[in-house]
Amino acid sequence: MIAMSEEIGTEMAIRLFTHFLQFSEIHIKRAVPLAIALLNISHPRIGAMDMLAKYSRDPDPEFS
Repeated sequence: MIAMSEEIGTEMAIRLFTHFLQFSEIHIKRAVPLAIALLNISHPRIGAMDMLAKYSRDPDPEFS
């Protein structure tokens, strides 16, 4: 919630989310797209939209 109001905090949170996707268990990976969407809900960015579009084509139906 704090990272939503500032640009640097948003970038740091997205970097943290990408680390979660690389190194975490599946139940944590499934929460990352929701967190990215909530982080960019008030001012959507093209990079976040591209990331969510890429994740929507994942073979795991609960992740996508």
